[in-house]
Amino acid sequence: MNRTFVVDNNNEKFLHKISLYFNNSLEFEEKHNGELRKGLLIMGTHGTGKSSLFNVIQNMSRKNNDLKHLWHRIIHTKDFVSKFETEGEFFINNYVTGTVLFDDLGSEKIANYWGIKENIMCRIIELRYMNYKSNGLKTYITTNLTHKELQLKYGERVMDRLYEMFNFMELTGNSRRF
Repeated sequence: MNRTFVVDNNNEKFLHKISLYFNNSLEFEEKHNGELRKGLLIMGTHGTGKSSLFNVIQNMSRKNNDLKHLWHRIIHTKDFVSKFETEGEFFINNYVTGTVLFDDLGSEKIANYWGIKENIMCRIIELRYMNYKSNGLKTYITTNLTHKELQLKYGERVMDRLYEMFNFMELTGNSRRF
């Protein structure tokens, strides 16, 4: 299905900030209080275009050699949990390094691997946090959850790491799904 990505009053300023970020422009830091060394955590209600934005960036990076540095793996958090449940620790190791978008954080269930239940997203965030601290590894996240809901679901420790690792940005507006 080919759909156009619509720029309107709800997302125009947001898209400008995102373009500054991905162009590594100091204006992102100077005028928008962002930090280029951090990843992005994009929040907003369902259907506002959070995931679509990263899909557009992914497609651009595949088609243009000058934009290959923007390429990132994309995995939905529900799929991450499901694959962990079938493949185990080996699967997690594939997502500790490299630039990754964890799509729709908060929609996943608690993982159950050989009878051990775990919020596996907490673990992957912790592992990627260690790589962020030592290697500057960037991570991207989309979520429908608010700051408060993230803290309730993942705890103060993970939330504290999220603040250190990410530029929090909100994409507002009505659902664009049709």
